[in-house]
Amino acid sequence: MKNDPRIRNALDESLSSVHFDARDMHRVLRAVRGQEAPVRERARRKRKPLRLDFLFAVATAALVIVPLSLFALRAQRTATSKISTVAAHGAVSTGMPAGHEDVLLATPLPPSAGEPGAGVIGESDAIQAARACFEAQCDTTIFTFDEYAVDVSAALGEDGAPSSYVVTMESIYGNGCVFRVVVSAQDGTVISYSTPRLATVPAGLDRQCAEVRAWYERYGEHSFTWPLDAQAEFSRRYEGGMRRMPEEGEADADAIAAAAQAHLSQQAENGVEADSPYLSLYAGRAFADGVARYRVYCIPQSDAGKLPESCTVLTLRASDGVLESSQILPVPVF
Repeated sequence: MKNDPRIRNALDESLSSVHFDARDMHRVLRAVRGQEAPVRERARRKRKPLRLDFLFAVATAALVIVPLSLFALRAQRTATSKISTVAAHGAVSTGMPAGHEDVLLATPLPPSAGEPGAGVIGESDAIQAARACFEAQCDTTIFTFDEYAVDVSAALGEDGAPSSYVVTMESIYGNGCVFRVVVSAQDGTVISYSTPRLATVPAGLDRQCAEVRAWYERYGEHSFTWPLDAQAEFSRRYEGGMRRMPEEGEADADAIAAAAQAHLSQQAENGVEADSPYLSLYAGRAFADGVARYRVYCIPQSDAGKLPESCTVLTLRASDGVLESSQILPVPVF
């Protein structure tokens, strides 16, 4: 069906009479924008912007939490490091008596012969290194290494492997003498060791100790009345070797007893009652000048069964038996 040309001509004629200027265009645009405004407002309400106070709170929390987390992590690592370091330097509690300050070595001692120079060493190697340190630093004329009970503990590093060994040597005589050595697990060098003197000299004589009491029960309540060999051995174990046996070239006990008896006989001629002499030989370490001396305790014969409160004490040099002094002194209670 064909379109009627008369209709088209009428439409064209009507449109040609319509006038659309700039004001009409602005009017239409305002109407269109007015219709779109509610749509945009609804979209803005659905898409709420982030609030500034919320952003500030999040930023503040991040500034507080992150540093605290890093500090806690660092503190944990530091604590682990300190534990390893303290254990390696012997400051971990091991029952050591007061006064056992560790000697830290600026230059560690070299490993002894036969020890590995590199790599992780074992407990037996650590014991050998500790023994070499003991023999180099301590007075072996009092105790030898074999007179200690040895305990070894490993100080672990952060990787779980031994970083060092703590070798603790305790005297088998129950006198409190202890020597401790910290040995590197990497090469067997000595990192530190405790006070050498306290390895061989007891802090004090414990008369209640069972081992000590056994000596007094066997020989008597006054040790200066014991045989010289018993005095020397007891002193070595419990007094740090203050008394000893005569050495080659020194005046022996018989010569000192004869010299003391001659002195006592001279006094007896002067009306002084005869005494019974008891000898003790004190090592040079017992005197400031380092000279060994005999002390002869002269007990009156009438009081032989019960010791008096005081007696004559003769002091003679061990080297030649020369009398140095004669004094009235209290009877020793040891």
